Amino acid sequence: MNIRASYYKTVSRPEFRELAPFAFYNFVNDNVLSGNPDLKRALIHNFDLRFEFYPGAGQLLSATGFYKEFFNAIELINRPGTSGAPELSYRNAQLL
Repeated sequence: MNIRASYYKTVSRPEFRELAPFAFYNFVNDNVLSGNPDLKRALIHNFDLRFEFYPGAGQLLSATGFYKEFFNAIELINRPGTSGAPELSYRNAQLL
């Protein structure tokens, strides 16, 4: 029998297109996409737990669970605009 637990922290930095302070028109999706230079990096705490049981030779019974906690996650939002096409941008998610 094995019980394994792990914790690790991940940082997700905004991509250039998410930070770019200009808008561009996407002809394929018919929308305007603009970046947000005020984005912060996202921080993710990861927790994993695994249980393994070996009842006999060549047999395995296992269960795994995980939990993730996000801070400042970057999300794509739809915002009101005047161009006639949907306008999308990025922001850091708000904690509830």
